[in-house]
Amino acid sequence: MGSSEPSCKCCNGRTSFFAQYDFSRSCEDQKGPVFARAGVLVPYYRCKACGFVFTPYFDGWSKQDFAERIYNSDYVRADPDFAGERPRYLAEQLDLMLAPLRAQLDILDYGGGEGRLIQELKRRGFEKGEVFDPFFSGGARPEKRFKLVIAFEVVEHAVDPGQLFRDALSFLVPDGAVFFTTALQGRKPDPNWWYIAPRNGHISIHSAASLQRLAAADGVKCLSLNGNAHLLYRDGGSAIARQFAGGMRDDTLYAASKRGLRSYRQTANLLGDLGFGPGPKDLRHLARATLTSCGVV
Repeated sequence: MGSSEPSCKCCNGRTSFFAQYDFSRSCEDQKGPVFARAGVLVPYYRCKACGFVFTPYFDGWSKQDFAERIYNSDYVRADPDFAGERPRYLAEQLDLMLAPLRAQLDILDYGGGEGRLIQELKRRGFEKGEVFDPFFSGGARPEKRFKLVIAFEVVEHAVDPGQLFRDALSFLVPDGAVFFTTALQGRKPDPNWWYIAPRNGHISIHSAASLQRLAAADGVKCLSLNGNAHLLYRDGGSAIARQFAGGMRDDTLYAASKRGLRSYRQTANLLGDLGFGPGPKDLRHLARATLTSCGVV
């Protein structure tokens, strides 16, 4: 490894150069360029051990730098759903998944912008909820712990992914859970993937393995429910984790089978620990996982 190649931020493994992009590249560029080219190239590296893709370009930035250059009044152009459609959709989905626990849940929306999602949840009967976001809500930290911490499209923005996990987990009661979203890379690394976007602040691009490494470092479990939604929890006694996993068991195993046999087995073990043992479709998922690992599908 050359001296210019940083160590992996998730497992401290060796990395190699992956790709570089103009700073102006946003997720919306898949529909056509949004911003004028900045003329500044942002390099990304990929870990040879866990597959984590990241850039050290932002490592020295202050909160003020981020506020002025990324999370400014133009941010909505890079992420149009940030303040509107996404909070409504997420509130609807959470309402469907968590309705039996609605009355007892105390929720923290970690990285929740101006608090639109919490507002939408309260309209649907979730009475207890707060928001914490250092850029959009003044940065005031809650002084209590919560049964559920949600973090939608936050993890990929972390300069220090390990610190973000530790911070989010610090707000949990012992049997609570963190439910978060971040898109996972496919089995074959794609330098052209639209999700890798400096102008969106997408700094940390995860694989299932990199999330597992971070969780293990904090002594918790990480269950990827699909290619985008994930759970952090301490043990199988978490009612919140069981509620999420029970409603998405088949989808979770299907997604794991597409990542290969090792991921499938890890996922099946985690589901079993939560009380969701073998089911009628599991042989089909196992066969797909085996074929995926053999390169057939």
